[in-house]
Amino acid sequence: MTFFEPFVYLWRSLGRFYYEAFSIVARANWPWTLAMVPWAFVILALSLRLFDDGLRDELLRGRVAPDILIGLPVVTAVVMLLTGPATAALYNSMIAREELESVTLGLFARGFKRYFFRAWRLTVVDLFILYSLLLAFIFYRAQEDSPVQVLAIVAIWPTFFWLMIQPYLFPLLLRTETGLYHVFRNASVLALGNLGNTLGLLIITLLSMSVVIPLNVIALTVGPAVYAMTGLRAVDRLLEKFELADEGSPGS
Repeated sequence: MTFFEPFVYLWRSLGRFYYEAFSIVARANWPWTLAMVPWAFVILALSLRLFDDGLRDELLRGRVAPDILIGLPVVTAVVMLLTGPATAALYNSMIAREELESVTLGLFARGFKRYFFRAWRLTVVDLFILYSLLLAFIFYRAQEDSPVQVLAIVAIWPTFFWLMIQPYLFPLLLRTETGLYHVFRNASVLALGNLGNTLGLLIITLLSMSVVIPLNVIALTVGPAVYAMTGLRAVDRLLEKFELADEGSPGS
C-alpha cells in the first residue's frame, strides 16, 4: 500500500459519515466521547502537574514523583475500564456499518460488553509500554555520563515505533481472534512491512489527536467514527495481503 491510500480511505469515510451523520454521531461518537471524559481529565491533571517547576527539575535529575510513578499507572488502569471497551465498541459499530447493519446504541453496548476485558488489557498494556519508554528516556537523559545519555536518544525510536503501531491495534483486536501478543506482533509486522501506508495512518492519527485532545466539539462529533472507518479499511486491505485475519471475524 502507498502513502496516499489511507487518505483515500479517509475521504471515503468522510463521505459515509456525511450521509449517515445522525446515527453515527448519536449512537457511536457521542457514547465514545462520554467514555473518554475521565481520561481527558487525567491528561489535563497531568499537564497541570507538569507546570510545577519543582517537578520539572526533579524529572531533569531523573527522579519521578511517587504520585506520577505509582499513581498514574493505577489511575490509568482504572480509567481504561471505560475508555478501552468504549473504543472497541466504536470500532465494532463501524464494522457493522461496513456490513450494512444499522448503528444503534444497543450495538455499541453489545460491543462494549463483548470486548470489555480484551480491550481493557490492550489499552493498559499499550499505555504501560509508553510509560516505560518515557521513564527510560528520563532516566538516561539525567545521567552525567555522555555515552549513557546517548541511550536517551535511542529510547526515542521505540517511542516513535509505538506511535506507528497505534492505528493497527484496535482493528486487529476486532478483526483477528488472537491474544494480545499476536495483536502487537501483527501490528508491528503491518507497520514495518508497509511504511508508506503506516506513515499515512500516522499523520492521520496525529491530526486526530491534535484536534481531539482539546475536546473540540466539532472534532469529537466527526472524528472518532471517521478515524475508525479509515483504520479499519486500511487494515482490512493489509490483512488480505498478509492473510492474518481469521475466517471467523467478529460481527456485531
